[in-house]
Amino acid sequence: MKKSLFFLIGSFFFALSSVAQTNFPFPVADAEWITTRASGCIGGSIIYDTWREYLDGDTAVQGQTYQKLMLQPECTLQTQGTNCDYALNVYPGPPINIGAIHVDGQKVFFRKFTLPPPEAGVYEADLFDLPTGVDILLYDFGWSVGDTVAAPKNDGSAVLYKVTDVSFFPSGRKKISLLHLNGIGYTHLIMEGMGNTVGLLGNYSSLAASSYAPLPGCFHHNGMVIVDSGECQHCGAVGTNDETVGKMFSIFPNPADLSFQIETSSDNPSDFDLHIVSLLGQTIYRQNDFTGRLTVSCTDWPAQPYIVLLSKRANGQMWSEKLLIAR
Repeated sequence: MKKSLFFLIGSFFFALSSVAQTNFPFPVADAEWITTRASGCIGGSIIYDTWREYLDGDTAVQGQTYQKLMLQPECTLQTQGTNCDYALNVYPGPPINIGAIHVDGQKVFFRKFTLPPPEAGVYEADLFDLPTGVDILLYDFGWSVGDTVAAPKNDGSAVLYKVTDVSFFPSGRKKISLLHLNGIGYTHLIMEGMGNTVGLLGNYSSLAASSYAPLPGCFHHNGMVIVDSGECQHCGAVGTNDETVGKMFSIFPNPADLSFQIETSSDNPSDFDLHIVSLLGQTIYRQNDFTGRLTVSCTDWPAQPYIVLLSKRANGQMWSEKLLIAR
């Protein structure tokens, strides 16, 4: 398995111009995070592991109110290829209570209750590296540029990051970029009111230690899809009955050579902004007030993968699709 296939995916979100800040508190109910991690097989195929984490009511710990955090493994998908025959294995078991979340102002803490059962390691493998019975700081939305962030592990070590950027999405949600200081220097992006864009515990993903890489995740709050990604759909429409989980827009041809078209299924396309970024997070193309259908020339673009993002200005919802320029 080759970790180099995916390590740049984590930087698919990009810096946007600052807007007036709006308060987006971290959820304490009715929230779920969908995470997918992937690894390449010989022959170019992929193994995907997909799972959900969701809040499931209050619980008291040492006189403080926490929210129970449940892990629901969903499926493992193997695409067909050399040494990686096609298979979709849906997890048959019940959800697993892996710990609890505690919110204190801008700080978000996670407390692992007990060692999870072995099957949890197929999905949220990083759980086994976390200490048990103590509060671990997951996020501090007051982090500033230049701060060093340490994600502690149960062996006394830590995954280290440096805050390299603090800016805002069009909705007003704060975006914090964390540069990984251990091993491969890739970037995690933290979204206010949500957490890591590659999963709730995504700060513990260390590509220097694993051949699996996190892919863009999804976040649902109060029945609304706040962030959507095609990477969340390997098991079907996971964990929500919201119709917006379906494809919001199409790209054709894809792969593209000289040009391509983007078309949205929305009845109100002008409510959206369109952005195209490289896997390094560089803005390649931007179109505000999207008209619903657009032809983009890509003759001068390097032949490589890109991420196309459609964002709704009113509430910060976001949809993404991959685009490949191939010549």
